[in-house]
Amino acid sequence: MIRNILPYKWIIGGIVLLIIIASACYLWYQHDTAPYRQEAADAEQLLRQSEIEKSEKSKVAEQASDAPAESNTPTAEKSITDKVTNDEEVAATVEDIPKESPFGLGPYPEIPKEWGWNVKFLWESRETIEDELLKRVTIKMRKDGTRSKYSSVGINHGTGLVTPIEYGSILVEYETDENGEQRIVKAKGHPSLLPPGTIYRYASEIPSHIKIVTVDDIAIDPYEYLGLQKP
Repeated sequence: MIRNILPYKWIIGGIVLLIIIASACYLWYQHDTAPYRQEAADAEQLLRQSEIEKSEKSKVAEQASDAPAESNTPTAEKSITDKVTNDEEVAATVEDIPKESPFGLGPYPEIPKEWGWNVKFLWESRETIEDELLKRVTIKMRKDGTRSKYSSVGINHGTGLVTPIEYGSILVEYETDENGEQRIVKAKGHPSLLPPGTIYRYASEIPSHIKIVTVDDIAIDPYEYLGLQKP
């Protein structure tokens, strides 16, 4: 009977080992490819925005033209009138792009064409001065080559401070409990460090390989960083 049980133990042990190896490979993949997946997500979002913008322009062109098929499919037989009309539409589109902040922050920063960003949508989609400051900070970080260091870059609409969280770090907020100890009330970081359902109540519960930071450690004054005067 023992001889009959042993093969099953080997099989179960092998399955458990495979599960452990697969889990380790998945965690390594999530950590190692995180920056690239973030860039891909940003690119996909910008592409969707660009497609929406192109769709809206196509609808306007169809309403203004007697031959919508030609406006979507240019040919060598198009008349001079068509070319002039298209040139005017392009000029109008360029003029429609916002040039200066409505919040008194001055001209918008130049965005390299190779980024492929929808500039018009970028500036028209901001609702508050904090939104615009965050976008300006993100643009400067990308130009300086530092944006890829961070898993996220946010802004506190109350204080106006920007909080860039580096990969491998968790941003925490503390409060003092009834025993006088510092208890974590909020934690923010990359999903690989804070999987769904993970709750840390005290800093001692956080694995030692994770760097713990507070707002005071990482906060950036966007006006100083961008060299802007407060309006």
